[in-house]
Amino acid sequence: MGPLSSTWPYLACLALSVLCTTLLGGQLGFGLAPLWLLLLGCGGLWCRWQRRSLSRPWLLALGLLASAQLLLHLLAVNLAMVRLQLSARLLLAESLELYLAVNGLFLFWYWFFDAPLRDRSDGGIPIGVLFPEEDLEERLLGQRRWLPGWFDYLFFTVIASNSLGPPDGHAVVGPSLKAIQMLHSLAMISVFILILARAINTLG
Repeated sequence: MGPLSSTWPYLACLALSVLCTTLLGGQLGFGLAPLWLLLLGCGGLWCRWQRRSLSRPWLLALGLLASAQLLLHLLAVNLAMVRLQLSARLLLAESLELYLAVNGLFLFWYWFFDAPLRDRSDGGIPIGVLFPEEDLEERLLGQRRWLPGWFDYLFFTVIASNSLGPPDGHAVVGPSLKAIQMLHSLAMISVFILILARAINTLG
């Protein structure tokens, strides 16, 4: 998974997701955020003491807590829409926060499942997120050394959110990444339906 210095941008995206879902919930917004922060703090202290990076089980726990936080607050926002008359300004803020939360969360998950699959020296069918740079490098240079960075995963995630599918020239191969892609699309469809339903209700 690499040193801690290479994982912090992805943890920062996860923290953004938790922060946005915390802001969404009002008085109930804290939800699982304190537990997430406690787990992150303990993990950081352990890493500093052991001079090691966060283990995959620790990262998995952080990701699952952030996912549960997002799911709870999607439900909370839907309930609030039914019971409360939300202003247009609040609706805009909710939409932006949900959009950022979904992108931050799934950027982490794409990296989490794809990074261990980066060793493609066996010559078999590549598994994971396939970037166009990999294909260009192999066709032009005959090698597979290119590795995606944080910005590559950010580009993939944001375009996948906007188009509900992988960007042009990209692909997801393997059951774990396909499952993440489907969940990502479902989350964004939920956000779009939420915005559309509220907009129609406001106009009505």
